[in-house]
Amino acid sequence: MNQVRLALSTQEFLGPKAQTPAVDELLRHCLATKAAFVVDLGPREARLEARPAARSGPVCVIRGRWRSHQFREIPATTGALLLLPFLCWIDGLRFEPTALTTLGRDTRTVADLVMRLVYGCAVRTQPFTFESTSSPSAALELSKGLQKNYLWMLRSMLRDPLLQGSEASVRLLAAAHLPGFETSSPLLQAGAAQFRQIAGRELRASAATTRRRRLVDLRERWIASSHH
Repeated sequence: MNQVRLALSTQEFLGPKAQTPAVDELLRHCLATKAAFVVDLGPREARLEARPAARSGPVCVIRGRWRSHQFREIPATTGALLLLPFLCWIDGLRFEPTALTTLGRDTRTVADLVMRLVYGCAVRTQPFTFESTSSPSAALELSKGLQKNYLWMLRSMLRDPLLQGSEASVRLLAAAHLPGFETSSPLLQAGAAQFRQIAGRELRASAATTRRRRLVDLRERWIASSHH
């Protein structure tokens, strides 16, 4: 294969009937040369590329912006990793050679292929990492498309009422923050509980830090006023 970089329009990336055989060629090139498969999302296109594999580190890297609470820790469990794509807006992904478990997309969309790779890493509990960006996502349409494809895929694999309906992604986001959103899937239930524990711990730590800063500020003001 001469080309190791592709640019796909929104329709080519999300469309169910898009003719994109070059994507399968790129994927096979990554498998044959043991290169990383990288996806970068933009406002109007998705860029797919083969890059040199990392010598160590996570097998799957997701880059994007948290939809709500900014988790500093991601549980390394299948349930938590399955939930992760609902907790963020994805701007990019990187899959090392050991994460590439398919030879092509068959009749699926390119977005579906990408999220099946994410799913495969999650169920095998392969090392994940999330690189958080603070700026608003420039790839919101494509990111929502990825999330929708991922939801359809999970519905076919996990018969769970929480995955049904137009508000399913919102309910899954809420389940990682608030109790009361019950799921019949033990994996998703455990993952949501782990994220809630982390969010609670991080919020308590943040509140304690804020209180300490206020006390220090009050003490400095008192010292300054006592010198007048």
